[in-house]
Amino acid sequence: MGGNELWAIVGHIASIITILTLIPLGFLVRRMQQQWRLRHIRKSMPPAGSDDQIGVLVFNIVADSNMKPRVCNYMKENYPNVNLGTNMFLPKTPFKGKMLPSDLDKFRDEVQLMKLKLEENNIYHVHLFVQGPLILPLIIGDAYANKIRITFHNLDFNTKRYICWGDVRPTSTVR
Repeated sequence: MGGNELWAIVGHIASIITILTLIPLGFLVRRMQQQWRLRHIRKSMPPAGSDDQIGVLVFNIVADSNMKPRVCNYMKENYPNVNLGTNMFLPKTPFKGKMLPSDLDKFRDEVQLMKLKLEENNIYHVHLFVQGPLILPLIIGDAYANKIRITFHNLDFNTKRYICWGDVRPTSTVR
């Protein structure tokens, strides 16, 4: 084996080692970018844990229905530290009794206005009560994604009591 052949073999081995080193390095760089993004999101969000930051949001689409007393009783039973006087929001919805698919854009606008009001009041966790189509909590959860935590409560018509369905998570986007 001559000197040139030996250097050719060493060159091939070095190329293979370089390629094998670059693959994990690429994964490491991607992981570091993800960590940086998460840190950036966490810095932009306020600290959690204060009852002052918990609000109640009630959307009532059904005509001739007053949800407020039932919601207040439920919150006092299950979350007694939440200030219902200043942290309860009952937006006026123009859809009393009937909401059509064509009304969803108006509803989204109402949701965005309510989001701004919640942020102005430093509320970053909302207990959501909706009387209307079940698509509405999903629209609200998607609109508030990564800014305001939404816990959805739904009325069980058999027992006439609210049941916590858990947090509404935003829909994932396809990339």
